This record gives sequence, C-alpha cells and structure tokens, in this order.
Amino acid sequence: MAALPRTGRATARRGNTAKGISFSALAGVVSLVAGIVLLPVVLSAVGPAAYGTWLFLLAVASFLFFLDLGVGTAIVHFLSRSRSGDQDADPDTVASTAHAWALAACLVAIGIYILVAINYAAEGLQSVSSSDFVVMVVAGIAILSTMAVRPMSSVLFGTGFLHVERTYQVVGVLVRVVGTLAACWIDGSIVGVVLAETAALMIPPIIALWKVRRLHLVQIHWRHVSKRELKRMMGYSLGAFSVSMVGASILQFGTLVIGVLGNANQVAYFNAAFRIYASVRQIIGWLTDPFRSVLSRLYVNDSRRASVVLYDLLFVAFLVSTLGCLLLLVTLPVVLDVWLGGTVPTEEVSAAASALLAGLILNALHIPLIPASDAAGSPGAFLPHQIFWLVSYAGLAFVLFPALGIIGVALAMTAPLPILEFAYLLTAARTVKLDFKVWFTRVTRPTLPILLLGLAAASSTNLFTEPAWVIFVGVLFAVASLAVLFFTRVSWSYRSVLGSLKTEA
Repeated sequence: MAALPRTGRATARRGNTAKGISFSALAGVVSLVAGIVLLPVVLSAVGPAAYGTWLFLLAVASFLFFLDLGVGTAIVHFLSRSRSGDQDADPDTVASTAHAWALAACLVAIGIYILVAINYAAEGLQSVSSSDFVVMVVAGIAILSTMAVRPMSSVLFGTGFLHVERTYQVVGVLVRVVGTLAACWIDGSIVGVVLAETAALMIPPIIALWKVRRLHLVQIHWRHVSKRELKRMMGYSLGAFSVSMVGASILQFGTLVIGVLGNANQVAYFNAAFRIYASVRQIIGWLTDPFRSVLSRLYVNDSRRASVVLYDLLFVAFLVSTLGCLLLLVTLPVVLDVWLGGTVPTEEVSAAASALLAGLILNALHIPLIPASDAAGSPGAFLPHQIFWLVSYAGLAFVLFPALGIIGVALAMTAPLPILEFAYLLTAARTVKLDFKVWFTRVTRPTLPILLLGLAAASSTNLFTEPAWVIFVGVLFAVASLAVLFFTRVSWSYRSVLGSLKTEA
C-alpha cells in the first residue's frame, strides 16, 4: 500500500443529507433507466442463454464481495463518529487497517471464484463458446480485484462526501450504457457486453481511490495497520455484516437456485422480473444510505434528534416504496410489452415481478431499521429475522420452482414477509426504541391513502388491460398521490422531514 500525503485534510465542502439523497436518487434512477433500456437490447443481441451464463457468474462474484465481512460499514460508522468527537476513532488507523483487511479478502474471494467457475464450466459451455466463457471468468476476477480499493468509497461516505461517491456510481452506469449499446449494435457479442458491465463496476471504486488521495482524507500506510483496531472494527462489522450477508444471499438466491435447478433461459427471465424489483429497492437503499452516517453521528451526542430523523427516514422509505411499487404494478402490462416485447414470456415475467413488488412494499417497513440499529450500537440485531427469511425462502423455492417456475421463486421470496415484518418492528422497539404509536402516526397512516389508491388502480388494470387505459390509470394514480401528499403535508410533518434533509451528512 502506497502512503498518502499527510499534509492538509480536505477543505472541500461536505454535503448534507438532502444532497446525499439527491445524488443517491439520481444514481438509482439512472441505474433503473439503464437496466430497463439495456435488458431487451442485450437479450435480442446475444440471447438469453449466453447472458444468463454471465449473470450467474456475476451473481457469484457479487456474493463473494461479502467476504470482506462488512468492513465498509465499520469505516462509515467509525469515521462518522470521529467527526462528532469520538476520540477513539483515528481516521488513518481505521482506513489503513480496513484497506489491509480488504486486500486479504480480495485474494480469498478470487480463489473461491475460480473454483466455482471451474465447477460451472461444463454447464456454461453449453450456452457460450470456450473463449467467451474464459472472458467471463477473467471479467469476474477483475471485478473482484476492486475489493482491495473499495474501502475508499466508504471513506468518502464516512467523511461526508457521499454525494461525490454517488457521482462516481453515475459515471459507472454511463460507461455501462455506452459500452453495452456499442457491443450490441456493432457485433452483437456477449464479450462486449461482459466487458462493458465489468468496466462499469470497476470504475467507481477506482475513481474513489483517486478522490481520497486528492482530498488527503486519510493517510494509508502499513504503519497505521493495527490488530487492535481490526478487532474493534470486526466487533462492530461482524454484526452488521452477518445481516448484510444473509440479506445479499436472499437477493441472490433466486438467480442461484434457478441456475442450479433450471436453465440459463429461466435465469434471464427471472432476472428480468427481479431487475424491476431490485431497481426500486436500490432507490430505497440509496435514499436511506445517507442517513447511516447521520445517525452514527447523532447517536454519539443527540439521541433525541436521532429519533426524529429515524421516523422521517422510515416515512420516506415506506412512501417511496409504496409509490414506486404500486405505479409499476398498475402499469406493468404496458411496461413489459414496451420493454421486452417478444424477447421473453411477458405473462410469466409479469406475474413474478408483481409478486416481488408486492413483497417490497412490506419489506420497506424494515429496510431503514437495519442501518439505524447499526448506528445505535446494535449491529446484527436482525440476524435471526434474516436467517428465518432465507431459510423459509429456500424451502419454499425448492418446492414451488418445479411446479410454478420463476413465479414460484418470486412467491417463495414474498410469502414469509407478513410475519417477518411484525418481528422486525418488535426488535426495533428494543434497538432504536421504536414507539409504535408514533410510528403509526408518522409513517403508516400518512401513506395509507396512497396505498388504497394504488390497490384500486392496480385492480382496474388487471380487469382492463388495454394499453391506453393502463397508461391513463397510471398517470391518474401518480397525480392523485401527489395531490394527497400535498394536502396532507401537515399530517406527515413535512417541516420535520425538511429539517432532517438539512442535517450534515
């Protein structure tokens, strides 16, 4: 690891929560649009079997990123606390120790990935040529190599520059769009698509490394690596990591189980449905991410303010989930016809996406509670809930997939949520002192009118599927929802929400 200059910490202006959310939302929307635009182009150009093979290898690589044991979460937490006066967190020691750990994890991840790729080769070579498969494997290794520099993205986050880090995510998406379109239109090569997606994933952490060096945010050197600091970071991150890893397993499980029990075509079809779900979930995550640093700081010296910010966060997440999921459920017949056309069985994909979106509305109730509990000093509090969800999802998927295909996998993921969300809220009463009366008043009740409007609109488009009617109902739902929010702005404490958005990130 090369040393960074010690002279002069950053003088650039840090962002507030509103700026972090704005840039996070921008990156999420850009990614959503890119996914919608690119998927049918890729499927038409290279075919679902070839792309499904790459998606499986990419899912394996994505899962292996969690071998860093959540060190990025620890970086954000301790650097944020350091900015609020916590003298136990030295930025140079935190960053250097995390960097060394990530480098070791990177080497282990690459080794495991190579073994998985060798084991998958026989099946993968049924869909792509041997040279194309080798390129896919090498691309996966290249993506995993960025594990060694990923802590620098967390350094930007923890030091108040989340908006900068999210800008680099947008750059990565733009690279993916340009590269993928060029690959598909020039020669229709799966290799071109793989290289474009690989570059898009590698560029953001590499630019983040350059930015950290330029702003002199931390000094990375072997002499700052500390076993004591590593033990302290792991004591925090293992709890957060365990929840995140199981959560990642849940998100990746559908692709993996279909890849094992089904075929490459089904992997691609499920990925189409899951991409709709994941895009909305990503936007929710990127809306709530800026609050991780904010809450870590507030729980150091202002727990009352932290509670207010948490309820605002819960409301924003639930509202965005409800609006986004219901709007997609209303317009899904037209969206899929325009988006995918004849490249996939749209009825099957629509049914799977509908099941996933319905679950995401419930899922959004607890998504912000995980980083909030981490920030409050209770990392890992939701591990039993996550494990129960994964185990029940896996059991149901193995039963339902043979009978219902990708729809069965989607239903298996959603079915446990009604029980689980209640359990999440009960645990939050202990970790972040969630008050159910306040929660209902500030989070659930203001969203109920929009939920009812969306259910009525979705029911009407299920009965009458003419494209003109579907578009009309979708626009009407969006306008009516915005009107409801405006006229009820006092009941959902818009001044408090605006105040929380002004909190320094």
